[in-house]
Amino acid sequence: MFSAVLWAFSAQADVVISEVYTETASGQAAYDEFVEVCNAGSESQDVAGWTITDGDHLDNVVAWSAHASSPADGWSANMVLDSTVIEPGACAVILDPNYLEGTQPHDIENGTLLLTVEGNAIGEGLGPDDPVTLYRNSSATNADVVSTYGTPVPADNPEDRDDDGIDGVPIQAQTQRSVYRVALQDADTEGNWLTAATSPGYRRTQGFFEVSSDGSTPYPNLSSALRVAQAGSEILIHEGLYFDDAEITEAVVINGVENNDGAVLDGELTVTANNGEVSLSYLTFTGAVFLDDTVANLENNLFLGATATWHYSTGVFANNIVNGAATGLDLQYYSSPEVLENQFVDTVETALSCFFGSEPQVHDNEFRAAQGTAIDCTAGPLIERNLIEGFDIGIALSNSSALVANNEITNALGAAIEVTYSADPWVVLNVLKRAGTGLTTSHSAMVFSGNLVFEGLGDGVIVDGGWTPDFFGTIEQEVQLVGNTIVQNSGAGVVMGGTTLSGDAAEPVLLNNVVHQNGGEGFRSDNAAPQS
Repeated sequence: MFSAVLWAFSAQADVVISEVYTETASGQAAYDEFVEVCNAGSESQDVAGWTITDGDHLDNVVAWSAHASSPADGWSANMVLDSTVIEPGACAVILDPNYLEGTQPHDIENGTLLLTVEGNAIGEGLGPDDPVTLYRNSSATNADVVSTYGTPVPADNPEDRDDDGIDGVPIQAQTQRSVYRVALQDADTEGNWLTAATSPGYRRTQGFFEVSSDGSTPYPNLSSALRVAQAGSEILIHEGLYFDDAEITEAVVINGVENNDGAVLDGELTVTANNGEVSLSYLTFTGAVFLDDTVANLENNLFLGATATWHYSTGVFANNIVNGAATGLDLQYYSSPEVLENQFVDTVETALSCFFGSEPQVHDNEFRAAQGTAIDCTAGPLIERNLIEGFDIGIALSNSSALVANNEITNALGAAIEVTYSADPWVVLNVLKRAGTGLTTSHSAMVFSGNLVFEGLGDGVIVDGGWTPDFFGTIEQEVQLVGNTIVQNSGAGVVMGGTTLSGDAAEPVLLNNVVHQNGGEGFRSDNAAPQS
C-alpha cells in the first residue's frame, strides 16, 4: 500500500507548471491570464480535485464545461472542454473562467484540454509578482505540492505562499509575453524560466525549420514556423510566393536560399521580438516590413515596392536592394540602425527618411531615382560616402545637426543639399555636381567646408536668412562657408540674402573659398552682410 501511494505521488509529480501569463496590453489581465500545465510522464493524469493558488486565494481546478459561467460556444470543435485528464506528453491550459469575455489574445493549440477554476479568477487575479502553486488535492499543504512557479515560500497555508524574494522569479514579463519553463523535468529555479510570446497548449522548440509552399515540409508558410520556433532557431524559406501576414516575436534567424531571390513574402511582416536579435536575409519583400522596439539585421534582401519601417528599433540594414517604393527605408522615433552598402533605386518620394530623434549611420550606399528626395532627416545622423544620382533633392536636413561628409551628389534637379531651420550641421568634403543648386540653406547655423560645387544648372550656393529659434533653443551663429571650390555653375557662385527674425541682415562667414568661372557674379548679396 505504501509503495502504491509513493508511485501515485511520483506519477503526479510528472505534471508541471509549464507556462504562466499574467498581463496583457488590453488591461484585462483578469480575463486573459492563464496557467499551462504539462504531463511530462508516461501515464495519463486526472487533475480532478486538484487546487491552485497565487499565494492569495486557493481555487479548485475543474473542466471548462463544469463552470456555470464558462460557455462552450466560442471555441473550435477540437478543444477538449469536458475532461480533466491530461494525456502523456500533452498540456492543459487553466484559463480564467471569464476568458471569452476578454480580448482572447492567445492562439491556443487545437485539441487542447481547457480547464478553469471554480471561483471568479485564478487566485485573486495573477499579478506579475505572484508565484503559483499546484496541489494534488484540496488539503493544499506543503506536502501536497505537485509543481510551482516563482519559488514561493514553502508554507502549509496556501494564502501564505508568496514570493520568497531571494531570486529573480517570478519574472515580470513584458506585455503580451509569458514566462515558460525551459526544461519540464527541471526544478523551479531562476535559470529554468524565460519569457517568450505565448504558446498555450503547445511547446516552442529551438531548432531548424524549413518553410515550403509546395507542401514538402511541415510548414507551408512563415507564420506556421514562427508559431513554434523558440529564440535561437533558424528558419529556411524555400522558393515560393507566401501571402500570409506574419509577426516575429522571438529572436530567430530567417533566411531564403542564398543568392536566390525566389522566396517572396507578399504579406505584411511585423518584428516585435525583444529577447535578442532578429536576422532576415536573402528574402524578397513585396509586402511592408515593420520593426517595433526590436533589434534586427536585414541583409542581402530585395524590397520590391515595399517599405521597411523602423520604430524605436536599431540593428543593421545592409546590402539590400530597395526598388520602386514610395519610401524605401523609414526610420521613426529614435531608430538608429547602421545603413550601409544598399542600393535604393527608383523610389518615388523618399529613399531614406529619419525623423523624431533617429540618428542612423548612413554610409557607402547608392541612391538613384528621377524624383523625390534621396535622404530626408532631422536630428544628428551620420551621412557619408554615399553616391546619390538624380532626385529632386539629394539630401534634405531640417532641425538637424547631421554630419554630411564625402558624398557624391549628381544631377539633382533642385538642390543637391537643402538645410533649413538647423543648428550646427556640418557639410564637408562633398562633391555636388550638375545640380539645380549645390547648397540651399535658410534660417540655419551650419558649416559648409571643403566641398566641390561645379557644373550646376543654377546658382552654386544660396544662403537665405540668419538665425532662428529651433526646438532646442536659439541659433545665434551664422552660416560658415569655408574652403569650398564653387566653379562652372550657370548662375552666381554664392547668393546671400534674408534677415534674422529680429530684422537684422544675415551675416554669413566667407573664408578661403575658390569661386570662379560661374555664369553670374561670384558673390551676390541681397540685403545680407557677409563676414570675410
